[in-house]
Amino acid sequence: MNTLRTVLLILLLGVVAAQGDETTLRLYWKEGVAAFQRGDYKTGREFLQKALELDPNHPITLVNLGSLEYRDGQLEEAEKHLRKATRVAPESFAAWMTLGVVAYEARKDDLALAALAQAVLLEPSNAQAHAYLGVTLGRKGWLDGAEASLARAVQLDETSRDAHFNLAVILLQRNPPSVELARKHYLRARELGAESDSLIEKQLELSKEKRK
Repeated sequence: MNTLRTVLLILLLGVVAAQGDETTLRLYWKEGVAAFQRGDYKTGREFLQKALELDPNHPITLVNLGSLEYRDGQLEEAEKHLRKATRVAPESFAAWMTLGVVAYEARKDDLALAALAQAVLLEPSNAQAHAYLGVTLGRKGWLDGAEASLARAVQLDETSRDAHFNLAVILLQRNPPSVELARKHYLRARELGAESDSLIEKQLELSKEKRK
């Protein structure tokens, strides 16, 4: 079975803008984010933790610290901060979306589904949220939902290489496979820069030969 490719989440490389005056908390936050952006996770963590000492429920800092821990491979720590962010700021798309991605990477699919569904609810026009929800549903084997979510991601962002690729994977898992539609999305993914996949190409070629 082909492996679903996860999309790149730009949100995790970006930062959520802090609001308010140039307080000590904001200065710590800015230093932490600057270190995060240059890949200095140790320094970034120290400054963001200092900011949280001043306000343990500061949602922006919790999201950024969760994102940093994710980038540093500390998935449990990331989940802890992001769960708290969703509790103190349940309206925060960034908190739910990032929690969903972390849970997906940790293979906690039920948590990922719940978080990503909330992210989609908060920002229904966000293609990446639909794309991540789609690959999570696909990993659970729920093909109808996966196809619908990935099709919506492509509709919202026609240049989403990984959404096209993952949609092709899902379509080929259908019984019977939706070969021509899968071919269309696979070729579009290749046009957008996706690497070739020998398993997909073999399936598409075998289907072509059967029609001869």
